[in-house]
Amino acid sequence: MKGTMSKKLWSAILAGVVVIALAVTIPLYVLSSPNIATNEPGLSIRGDAVMTLKHADGSIETHEFKNAIVLSGFEAICHCVGNPTQPDNFDYIAVGTGTTAVAEGDTTLGSELARKLGTYAHTAATKEWMIKVTFSPGEAIGAITESGVFNAAAAGTMLCRQTFAVVNKGANDTLEITWKFTLSQG
Repeated sequence: MKGTMSKKLWSAILAGVVVIALAVTIPLYVLSSPNIATNEPGLSIRGDAVMTLKHADGSIETHEFKNAIVLSGFEAICHCVGNPTQPDNFDYIAVGTGTTAVAEGDTTLGSELARKLGTYAHTAATKEWMIKVTFSPGEAIGAITESGVFNAAAAGTMLCRQTFAVVNKGANDTLEITWKFTLSQG
């Protein structure tokens, strides 16, 4: 009888662990999977970036990538909506040479090379806004592999970050970066 109770107790404990694991895992999977449709209306934000590298010889390279909004960025968006103390504008674009994959908890670039104040643009009655910056000859020289958007000239809060294949900016090259953000309701 003692062995039977022990098996029943262990079975109940194991069943409880499985239920708890599924209760935590399934909602996280649904929230992190953009291809899973839910019946709940919501607001989403998507970001795309375009980098245009103009070489001194006149040749042009164009690179496109999606953004990854980090936890500190989501926190700042929440504060923009409801907190009477608003965070500073996210209008600085940084580039770097880090290659570590983006993680939700990132607060800086892996290895920042340069950061510059960009220009904000929004057309009324649209759900998009953009931040655009130009790194002129002599600025941000190197093998660029990451970019991010911040709300300060140094340190500050990171909204988003992305890594990508190397973009080699020479001393006489010009690099233009445009981060475009699109809101949608679904």
